[in-house]
Amino acid sequence: MPKRSSADKNRHLDQYARRISKVLAYISKHLDDELSVETLAKIANFSPYHFHRQFSAYTGITVSRLIQLHRLRRASLQLVFNPHASITDIAFDTGFANAESFSRAFRKECGQSPSAFRKAPQWQQWQVRTTYDNPEVLLPMQVDIVDFPETLVAALE
Repeated sequence: MPKRSSADKNRHLDQYARRISKVLAYISKHLDDELSVETLAKIANFSPYHFHRQFSAYTGITVSRLIQLHRLRRASLQLVFNPHASITDIAFDTGFANAESFSRAFRKECGQSPSAFRKAPQWQQWQVRTTYDNPEVLLPMQVDIVDFPETLVAALE
């Protein structure tokens, strides 16, 4: 089996990084939409299973967690800079079914309740707790693509 050169491996990793970056950009622009793994996998041109594994490996978190973090970040901005919006309205805008589940998720990620954050936001703590896009995490994988002779496979649907 021929081994891939270092340049081929780097090209392959760059291609995966571009695919994941394309998905990250899509998520940021479509936070109000239904963001299923199937939809995001199509954008990355991966199968849903492969996409989920690659996404988690590149970002260090799952797709659903990343989407929730993005939505909670947006909610934190609304809490502070839109003081007339109710916490319930912000919860619905963030995609939560009710204010209680939003408050639990917000407190878990932020360390403060939404109302406490609105009054005295701890931005630095919030930033540290919700940072996922560490450049060292984005390319941790060693991917080897191996060519092998044609093999017959059986599948049962």
